[in-house]
Amino acid sequence: MLLATACAASIAGYHLLYARALAQGASPAPVFAVALAVALPAVLVPARRRGLSLPGGRAAARWGAAGLLCTASFLLFLHGLAESGAGVALTLRNTAVVFAQLLALAMGERVPWRQALGAALVAAGAAAVARG
Repeated sequence: MLLATACAASIAGYHLLYARALAQGASPAPVFAVALAVALPAVLVPARRRGLSLPGGRAAARWGAAGLLCTASFLLFLHGLAESGAGVALTLRNTAVVFAQLLALAMGERVPWRQALGAALVAAGAAAVARG
């Protein structure tokens, strides 16, 4: 429970800090670049200690394409955050859960009732926020 609370506080905190930086006039791309620069050592150092290395060949191309898509997605989110505020942007961002459940169904996976209920609640919350 303590770890879940710490994770929730971290997620809420970084979104609020992104919102504050954007409200102070920062542009989304430099804000994102600084965040990646700060996080990179925390990812690379433990990976190197475990003997992990960067992919090569086709795997590098796939990872690169995925990185570009994720970057574009997060920059769009930051632009939306700057325009609409944290509450609306985060609610709409969380609709990814709904799409993940729909994709799982399309792939033939079983979706437990609690996950389906959670996705339905997220969708209902997003609809309520969109209506104003």
